[in-house]
Amino acid sequence: MTLSKLKTACAFMLVALVTGCAQPFPEVEQSFEASWKTDEYQAEAYLIPTADEAFARRVDLVRNATTSIDMTYFSWDKNTLGLMLLDELKQAADRGVQVRLTLDDLLIFNEKWLAELSEHDNIQIKIFNPFNSRKIGWIGRVFDFAGNQKQLDNRLHEKYFNVDHHSMILGGRNIGDEYFGFNKDANFFDMDTLFTGDIIKPFADNYESLWQSEYVTPINELIAVKQGSDFRKFDKAYAKATKKNPEILAVIERSVDRLEQPNAISVEVTPVFDSLHKLHDNKPYFRTRAERTIGEYLDSAKTAIISTPYIVPSDGEFKTIDRLTNNNTDVTLITNSSASNDSGFIPAYYEKHRTELLKKGVNLLEYKDDAINEDHYYHAD
Repeated sequence: MTLSKLKTACAFMLVALVTGCAQPFPEVEQSFEASWKTDEYQAEAYLIPTADEAFARRVDLVRNATTSIDMTYFSWDKNTLGLMLLDELKQAADRGVQVRLTLDDLLIFNEKWLAELSEHDNIQIKIFNPFNSRKIGWIGRVFDFAGNQKQLDNRLHEKYFNVDHHSMILGGRNIGDEYFGFNKDANFFDMDTLFTGDIIKPFADNYESLWQSEYVTPINELIAVKQGSDFRKFDKAYAKATKKNPEILAVIERSVDRLEQPNAISVEVTPVFDSLHKLHDNKPYFRTRAERTIGEYLDSAKTAIISTPYIVPSDGEFKTIDRLTNNNTDVTLITNSSASNDSGFIPAYYEKHRTELLKKGVNLLEYKDDAINEDHYYHAD
């Protein structure tokens, strides 16, 4: 078995453990936050219309940052866009901007090129809920997960980008070529929203709670780098990517140059956050809060459009969809087809329930495996 095949096999083993062995989540008590009231905040919101603009907006915000940049992501790829944005952040830190980055640990192993950046006086990187294994790749992760599933089943999927506490980008994109239309094989389709206004404060407070919590660990406590390395491994990786894909950098620079003032609209926004307490008891606090927040809208809705990459029932039930269809709401679900999905297990689970959803009267729309989006620089064949 080749090394690449071994890595793939181990990754599938880990996913199999996650999807096949996970126990049902405990139910949140009925009394949980019974008197909880959601707050509305004023904001100016701009739906970023294209993938390349979504990346250009991030670059532009970093280049104009003056005090701070706070970020949370599930994954940050070591490819052209991932390295370019990190280099932009390093340049901002050189100007005195305080940069903080929180990353989930599932896809981070012994990434010295990343850990080097945290040696910068103005850059701090913390890792959420780290694994014990670090240097033996997916094999170590599989055995680590098998012995510590209850703890390691909790992963950080937030995507948050806050510059100077003035501008904030939220959306489903992680950082990497395939999230912004620059992968030559296949790209994810997603959407980001740029916010300004009062809504930034509750998100900043939520980030601070995570940053100060016991659940994140400085990357340099997990990955050792030589003192005085002067970012050699990072600079080498970025130089290699630059040499290999100069046309991508040229397209990005043109996109940044063409940016115009966002055509934002005034909105009232209700934020809903997860609870770090779930790491102790695995209870679905976010789902409960979200359901309570939109409950009154569910009961009065005439139509509902749901867009999600994965459609998986909780304990075998589609409670929200059932609530809608029982009220004769016209429900449309937009999701991946099995062929367009990047997971080997979730699609099989979806196939099992597709007929059930159709019988409930749900209108199913599925992405094709050869779908081409005009905003993507490269297109899947």
